[in-house]
Amino acid sequence: MQQKILTADKLEIRNWPCNPICSLCNSQPETALHLSLNCTYARQVWEIISSWSHNIVQVPEMDIGSIQEWWNKNVERVPKDQKRLKAAVMIYTAWHIWNERNRRIFTSTALQPPDVARMIREDMSLRARACGHPQLHFKQNEQEQLLIIIKF
Repeated sequence: MQQKILTADKLEIRNWPCNPICSLCNSQPETALHLSLNCTYARQVWEIISSWSHNIVQVPEMDIGSIQEWWNKNVERVPKDQKRLKAAVMIYTAWHIWNERNRRIFTSTALQPPDVARMIREDMSLRARACGHPQLHFKQNEQEQLLIIIKF
């Protein structure tokens, strides 16, 4: 939200050598907005997380003009008892998409969207067990873990 993330567009402004194309989809220029919300790879991750979270977060709309606009649209008018959970899911998802971008650039390895989504679920579960807030409980479904909200 502070527009400090060093995506390719920002690196080019600083004259730092980089590939200007998104390493996740290999088709569009890499900007923070594209990487986080509009990239086809990122959207697949968002779709999985949206389904897993029972639509606590939705797949970002393609016509969003900025990350700030997306954030505000998603957290405004959300009841206080759900706002922290929704924000946590959004932050963990965006963070893991960023980490996947870095994994591809710095280690030349790649994970599929379901693997990134699994890492998001695991990190949220670990945080809940370590810190207790937002409180999340997981219950096993036939194929994946489902998020059950207890309380804040």
